[in-house]
Amino acid sequence: MASVSRRLSVGYTGSQPGVSTGDDITANSESILALHGGDGSGVAGGATNAEHDLTVVKNNLKLLVITVSGGNGSVTIKVNSSSTPDETFTFASGAGVIVWDSRGGTTNPFANDVTKLFISNGGTTVADVDFRALYN
Repeated sequence: MASVSRRLSVGYTGSQPGVSTGDDITANSESILALHGGDGSGVAGGATNAEHDLTVVKNNLKLLVITVSGGNGSVTIKVNSSSTPDETFTFASGAGVIVWDSRGGTTNPFANDVTKLFISNGGTTVADVDFRALYN
């Protein structure tokens, strides 16, 4: 199996001095869910528990990046179940970023392997959601 290598870049500006860094992360597999209003796949305003299939192996997770933008209300992502999710990520303002890296010393954000995401958009405008994961 061919490996997948992605560059994670993080920057913070507005303070002096600004900070930026980047690192290459390699894994055996990558899962991507890209929902963008511009191509018609964004999460519609008022959507409730829109179901999306996705595979992420929890024990081998190396990198997770979730971004939400463009919404004008809260966006909620439930993992594996819409009624009793393993995890729930809420972006209160319809925008935000979550970045998790296995080398950072924080707890893996998933209790179990991921098989589905259920996404709700409490706003009235289309929200863009990107979910990217690297795992072995």
